[in-house]
Amino acid sequence: MVVHYSMVHSDGDGEEKGELMVERKHTGDLWTTTLKTTAGAFSGKTLIPAAINNMEVKLESDRKTKFHAKYVNPTKNRDIHIDVDRVPGKSAHVVITNGARKHDLTFKVGDLNFKNMDGVFNIAIDGTSLGEPVHGKISGSKNGDVNVVQMELEKGNKKFIQIDTKIKKNLAAMSFEARTKYAILGGKIAGKVLIKLADNVLTLKNTDGESNSIELIVKVALGESLHIEGKKNGESMWTYDTKRTTKRTGDVFELTLDTEMTLSEKSKISKFLNKNYPYGAFKTRSNKIHIFVDKKNRNKLAPKFKVDVHLQKDGAKAVDLTADTTVSPYVFKLTAPNFFTRWGIQQSSIDITADHQIGKSLVIDANILGGLHLEAKRGDNAKNGRDVSLLVKKGGVQMFKVTWSTEKVNNANEFKFILHDKLEVNPESILFKNIISQYKFLTPFNTRSGEFEFYVSKADKNVVLNKFYAKGKVMKDGNKALELLMTTNEQPYKFELFAPALLGNVKPGMTEAKISVAHNPGQSLEMKTNFQKFTGFKIYKTGSGNERKVEVNGKELVMGDYTLTDNSFSTKLTVGADYLEPKI
Repeated sequence: MVVHYSMVHSDGDGEEKGELMVERKHTGDLWTTTLKTTAGAFSGKTLIPAAINNMEVKLESDRKTKFHAKYVNPTKNRDIHIDVDRVPGKSAHVVITNGARKHDLTFKVGDLNFKNMDGVFNIAIDGTSLGEPVHGKISGSKNGDVNVVQMELEKGNKKFIQIDTKIKKNLAAMSFEARTKYAILGGKIAGKVLIKLADNVLTLKNTDGESNSIELIVKVALGESLHIEGKKNGESMWTYDTKRTTKRTGDVFELTLDTEMTLSEKSKISKFLNKNYPYGAFKTRSNKIHIFVDKKNRNKLAPKFKVDVHLQKDGAKAVDLTADTTVSPYVFKLTAPNFFTRWGIQQSSIDITADHQIGKSLVIDANILGGLHLEAKRGDNAKNGRDVSLLVKKGGVQMFKVTWSTEKVNNANEFKFILHDKLEVNPESILFKNIISQYKFLTPFNTRSGEFEFYVSKADKNVVLNKFYAKGKVMKDGNKALELLMTTNEQPYKFELFAPALLGNVKPGMTEAKISVAHNPGQSLEMKTNFQKFTGFKIYKTGSGNERKVEVNGKELVMGDYTLTDNSFSTKLTVGADYLEPKI
């Protein structure tokens, strides 16, 4: 797969080009995967980071004895190659290079039987690392029910890594214990590590050469509780405890989470929070979360539910949240004193109610931004149509109001649809400031009303289509802004458009466009307009046989006649004093 990309920079730096190639192939015994990116020459700052736009990653293996990996990235000064050749069950030769830096190691295996893993084995290590000789071994032995794993590695004739691990396990009792002693760089870094799992408690403990210890304790009761504790030198630095209860039936889903946290002032986490977290650290914190879902009863889009969240910090209320759609009106309430103070929110809580009568109305009240009120209603009316309204208030003052009302007639003789609409906008509203007042082609307004009507006669037709008309009118702040009439229901047919704001952009000073078409089948077709350069045309019979005249802008353009018999067709076209008279 090859992806070519091209991006033109809006700052004028030019065009950035490149490609991404991903290839997966199987040749002979080798499986090869390649990922390569290439960027063309570009003088500016690239959108694709320079760290990844010119690099290559390649993996190659026969899945048995050979493995080769390559990572080349000139931008990051990387030219890494890894080559592994192995003799299964006996040895592995590993060479790692990065430019001039090279590690060349050979691992020779003895007493290692993968079919019978008894923990007894020997692995000899020889080679060089960055030009210095490396020698060592990894060995495994068994003493009763204890497995011992030891590692010794010398680099340049100096002790580099020493590890001694004793492992004891009981699979039936689900217990495990590993005790490790380590020394690195000849003992400059030394200590002991304990890993222990017993009775569903996992303990990780590191003790350094100066007897300073760090310990992590995890206790799990699957599906019920979790306890995590971090200690330093035996003293608790922090704890995290959570308990969960779940009820799941065909009727309801209910979940309760209780969480407790403690944090010592001596811990690095506490110091970090005090320095970087805007609300500071804490000594104790508790969370209580309750979620209830009524599977049997639904709102419009989802089952009815209730969510309660309570957070306390050092005994003081930090967050209280309630979201409840099991009651009417729905309730949303948020109390967060620290958050409100930081963001300058004056009220003690954010309260939102939503009264939803499905298919009829939605009323939302919120005590934010000085008080918001949204009211939407819809319903059928006596004219076979629907009435719809939307009202928004802020601080008790109407910001905008929209109303729609439709009428419909549909019977064997006719179809008629009428739409009435009205929009009232407060100049201080966001709708007016950000949208209506920014109109480029249309004129802003505070009040806009409109009426549109569409009619089709099912009983009467013109030559091709049923007779119809469409008409409409728009008023802005008491002034006519648009009026439309398009009809084939009367003679002559008419298209009339009054729209100064729109037509003024077509031709300065133009306020209306008028077109009429009078059609007398077999006799004449005449179009009239109020356009300056094209006032219309007329095609009509002169009364002399089959003679027709064509006039454009009131002037004769062409005249034509024809004669048709069983054996011939002749015609005569006259333009001014010239004429053309073909005969077939």
